[in-house]
Amino acid sequence: MVTKFEQLPSELIMFIIEFIENPLLLFLNLNSNINRILSDHRIKLNCKIENNLYYIASLPTSLTRFVSMNFRGGDLRRFQNLKSLILCINENIVGKFRFPSSLEYLKISFNTDIPSSLFHSLSTLKRLQTLVINSKNRIDVTFPADLILFSRNMKILQLENIPIEISSIYNLEELPKLKYLNIQLSEADELFHDTSFASFSTLKTLIIHFQLSFTDLEHVLSAFDGDHLENLELYSQTNISQTDYFDGKRWSKLFERFQKLTKCQIELRQKGRRGLYDNLVREFQRELKEIKELKEKWNMKCYRSCPGYHGTVVSVQISASL
Repeated sequence: MVTKFEQLPSELIMFIIEFIENPLLLFLNLNSNINRILSDHRIKLNCKIENNLYYIASLPTSLTRFVSMNFRGGDLRRFQNLKSLILCINENIVGKFRFPSSLEYLKISFNTDIPSSLFHSLSTLKRLQTLVINSKNRIDVTFPADLILFSRNMKILQLENIPIEISSIYNLEELPKLKYLNIQLSEADELFHDTSFASFSTLKTLIIHFQLSFTDLEHVLSAFDGDHLENLELYSQTNISQTDYFDGKRWSKLFERFQKLTKCQIELRQKGRRGLYDNLVREFQRELKEIKELKEKWNMKCYRSCPGYHGTVVSVQISASL
């Protein structure tokens, strides 16, 4: 069977291999002729490693897509055809991250601390169009986006469970092709309001996780062009009372900038003393019924829950959806 397969023209063998999900499991080191075909840089070759099955040094340099479910480090620059790279990192990496400059898609999932060597490596990827980094564990160190020279070809930037400095938004303005942004913002400093933003005119989807005052949130959103934004998602959960969110008129004014949204999802949760919220929530709920647009278009609601009849701490949720 193998002999008949080998007798096919090399171009046809390449064509067949490209349709196999993980061809190295079947063909790598089968014989010298197949290895030669696997090393041909014209082939679009995928590789997925579940448990460090192969040493990186033994893989063909012609790889175009590489998935490692338990990456333990190694120099990946030898794969100069590599366009897509997905890594799951379950233990601390010793040494630097070394990525090939050909990368257009990079996704890294961390089950451990994020090493600082990653940040410098990201600045070397000038062709990168999609960057997704997520941490399974909540981290206290902020992602230094202001120190990274992101690729100007970036279209999708997603940082999950990784806070970045709120001032980093200024640097993201320099990404002229950015269409999708999913970030978690740290708290705003005193100088945050002193600098005005340019407009993110290309952005279509904006997802923000935050613990900001309404005033800070308004300033952040002022950077985004409401005429182009199509999807807006806002998520917040804090144990600090932020009473400025309970103002229907401010919400109406905020939504005026985003009339062209096709999707909107807002979930804001906070906790505080019961006495502070009783009248505040009641008045806000009345506003939501009276302001027609908030009720009918944005489906805005406010809920309050208090564990125990005599509890002094209440949980409040503000939600909206389009």
